[in-house]
Amino acid sequence: RWTCLPPEPRSTLKSSDTPDVCRCNSIDVFWSAFNAEQADLRNHTDLSDDHCTYYNNTRTVVCSGSQVIEVPTLKTLIEEVNTMIFDETNIKCLEEQAATERLPKSRGLGFTNGALSEIKPGFLAEIRTNELTLSNNSLSEWNFSWFASENSSNITSINLAQNFIQFLPNPEVGPEFVLPHLNTLTLSDNPLLVIPPDLFKPLTHSPVKCLGLRNCCLENFGKDDNNNITSSLKFLRHLESLDLSNNPRLTSYKLSRFLSPLRGRRLHTLVLSGNGYVTVPYSALETVSSSLENLDLHSSSFSCLDNSSFPYLPRLRILNLDFSRISSLLPGTFDSTPNLESLSLQSNHFLNIPPALRLPTLKELNFKGNPRIEDEHEECAFLLENDSFRGMTGLEYLNLAETPLQHIYTGQFLGMRSLQSLTLTRCLIRTIEPGAFATLENLHALYLNSNLLELLDNNSFSGLHNLTILNLNDNDITLTRPYPSPVIPLVASEVQSHKKSVERYNGERYDEQSGEKENYLGSETSFSTSPRPFSMLKKLQKLFLASNRIGELIPVFDDLESLTFLDLKRNVVYDWTKRVLQFNLNLSKLDLEDNRLTSFTDAMIQDFNNENLIEINIKMNSFICSCSLYDAQEKLNSENFVDYEGYTCTVEDTFPEEHRLFTDDPGDCSPEAPDDSKSSKTSNVFLVVASIGLVTTALAAAFVFRRKRLRNGDSIDAKREEIQTKISYQYDVFICYAATDKKWVFNTLLPVFENTFGLQVCVHERDFEPGDMIVENISSSISKSRKVLFVVSPASISSHWCRLELDYTRVSSVNEGTNKLIMLQKEAVPPEDQPQNLRHILNTRTYIEWTEDSRVQALAWTKLRRVLTKQRGSAK
Repeated sequence: RWTCLPPEPRSTLKSSDTPDVCRCNSIDVFWSAFNAEQADLRNHTDLSDDHCTYYNNTRTVVCSGSQVIEVPTLKTLIEEVNTMIFDETNIKCLEEQAATERLPKSRGLGFTNGALSEIKPGFLAEIRTNELTLSNNSLSEWNFSWFASENSSNITSINLAQNFIQFLPNPEVGPEFVLPHLNTLTLSDNPLLVIPPDLFKPLTHSPVKCLGLRNCCLENFGKDDNNNITSSLKFLRHLESLDLSNNPRLTSYKLSRFLSPLRGRRLHTLVLSGNGYVTVPYSALETVSSSLENLDLHSSSFSCLDNSSFPYLPRLRILNLDFSRISSLLPGTFDSTPNLESLSLQSNHFLNIPPALRLPTLKELNFKGNPRIEDEHEECAFLLENDSFRGMTGLEYLNLAETPLQHIYTGQFLGMRSLQSLTLTRCLIRTIEPGAFATLENLHALYLNSNLLELLDNNSFSGLHNLTILNLNDNDITLTRPYPSPVIPLVASEVQSHKKSVERYNGERYDEQSGEKENYLGSETSFSTSPRPFSMLKKLQKLFLASNRIGELIPVFDDLESLTFLDLKRNVVYDWTKRVLQFNLNLSKLDLEDNRLTSFTDAMIQDFNNENLIEINIKMNSFICSCSLYDAQEKLNSENFVDYEGYTCTVEDTFPEEHRLFTDDPGDCSPEAPDDSKSSKTSNVFLVVASIGLVTTALAAAFVFRRKRLRNGDSIDAKREEIQTKISYQYDVFICYAATDKKWVFNTLLPVFENTFGLQVCVHERDFEPGDMIVENISSSISKSRKVLFVVSPASISSHWCRLELDYTRVSSVNEGTNKLIMLQKEAVPPEDQPQNLRHILNTRTYIEWTEDSRVQALAWTKLRRVLTKQRGSAK
């Protein structure tokens, strides 16, 4: 059934990189910090006109640009330098003069990503540095005898990766021993083809511990007088780490001969990934079996492994078999590795946890991405049985990410007393059975992010008394629905009794004494209107709830007395009026970025003023400018807010929208002076009341007129057709929405309506006539529109202007003898919060529903297209 896939591209195979011991030098450290923007780029000095910059904090000189064609004279400009890097330059040759007269002594020297193609022996003989990097250039020749000088004797690391170096079968090797302190040598990504038998002879007295030969097209090694393969590794007596990955021509026989001098020595790390082995290179591993501790064989093609696959490896602790197309592990596969502690089987073809993995010594298991299949649209399930982890009493870290578990049931994690970290990311999990994690009493970190969870039971996390990190990012959690909770809560004694339960082959759980089927939490379930899914997590310190659907914040965090970090960014959280963080006295960081906050209520101010809360992020919210907003800021400590100087609020009823900084002068908001916001609200109320009166009068007149026409025997349908044929609409649709829904309307609706459906759309912020009264603009725009789309949300039903637009739509519908109104429910509004007229419309008319479900959205688009593009001939 399963189709094997080729190994992933090299760029994605992180494990095939040269071991860390071969890469950790000052240049790598600098670039890591530089790329991560950790280096203080402001604290630097430009050095004359040589296109060079000196970074004071790290004492690093960086010269870059194609204008740099030779090594500049830096010796007289800088007294102390830690690292010198020449990156992407046009320097083609390095001569002795550059080393003796122009470059100061440094810890690290690098010529990278440039046009360097030649190095004179005199340069290497005189260079004064500890770490030399010459990666990604055009070098084609190399000889270690060039370092025959006392000045270069302090070099500890040489990186020659990504060049064009090739060695002759029998190159000339000088009689002298060089580089007495060399520890790391990297020749990876060069077309070496052959490793001459005496290549490393000049390094006989060098303590080389790490050798990188990844992706070198290795296929031949030197031969002695009897035509037997002779390995140059005999000169590297202290070698501990060897990377031979991505050399597909390196057969098991050649590998065995190449490793033969290392028998009984110190080699503890061997990387053989990407070599295309269909069977484990048994004889080669047997050569270094006594010392090997870390073995990487990922990206092979083993299919099936059994108890004869590996030689006896008594010291092996870490084994990587990722992307190896394994579908079967027979019993006894790892009997020859009695001390195996870490095993990675990512992206193979397993449909369950093989019994061969029940190793009491195993501490880490990476089972991410199983089963790996070719057709991404093919649905499959991963079977996690009750006895899957039986006997794995020492397991501390378990990664099951990207395995299609779909549901988490009670009993699936039995017997894992030592488990500290469990990763269940992107497992398509929809439900968690109450008490599913109850036996994981020592678990410290649980990752459930990027799943399909909507509802959390009050006992979903029962038993996790030592949990400190819980990640629920990127789900569909709301925290406001009724939560099922057991009639009889799960207590510690019940957990112990369930640990004694036994499993039958059919997967059901039975009691040992009675033999009857056991219900983990009792047979009766009730619903609780006060959700407390985190009530058991007394030691929880970090809770991640970003990218969910949390709108209303309720006191669901009261029991988290140890909580220090709460992440709620990218939800739909709006202003809360009752305190929700009063019991989280240890909370120090709160992230509310990208939500729907519009103001600061008294409850929010009190929560934000918690004694230990020193970092609050409320960026990308929809704050509305008002005197109350500015007054509230006086009660808050701005130093506790992230990027407070950049926070903005929106001035209501402005087009285009006017934004002000929180730090701007709010104007006269003194108690004696009239409050602009209050006067504005008063005028708005007056306009709304007057408009409602006009609307009511118009509705009554229209009703009397239509009743009179009915008495005269006129046909409504005929009159409707007569009226509609005489109307020329300027717009296809007028969109009615609240200010907080503007981003969604402009980013989601408008592009489809105008670009895909080809509609003429009217929105008040863009199309209202400047200078006209708002009420006149509303009336005129609705009359000019064939349809009116009302976006239903908690904000729109509480907006005076939206309700006024709804009333005008009803008047216009009566006058034109047609139904202009279309209801699009973006967010559900509880019936008790719905105005009477809106409740009547939602109860008597068909409306279009919009949710985060892609299938619901697809249906909504279909309905919108049908209703908005119908009879478009009348829109001009």
